[in-house]
Amino acid sequence: MSLCKGCGREILYAKSYQTGSTIPLEECKHVYRELEPDLLGLEGGLMVEQIKDERLWISHFLVCPKADEFKKDKNPSEMPK
Repeated sequence: MSLCKGCGREILYAKSYQTGSTIPLEECKHVYRELEPDLLGLEGGLMVEQIKDERLWISHFLVCPKADEFKKDKNPSEMPK
């Protein structure tokens, strides 16, 4: 584990399977998934269940107040000369 240089929270760096890029992750202990209301016989409203049996992570960029300081310019043609 490392500490974010922007906010000081604990993060883990991992490699994305899809892109190969390194991303900062933060463990997320309270994650919920939506259940299909039709399967439960409910009308209206949202029914969820907590996911407890898996170790889940979110991108640290979602919660870091200083995330904008770490974003790379995606369009090199707009960079100053």
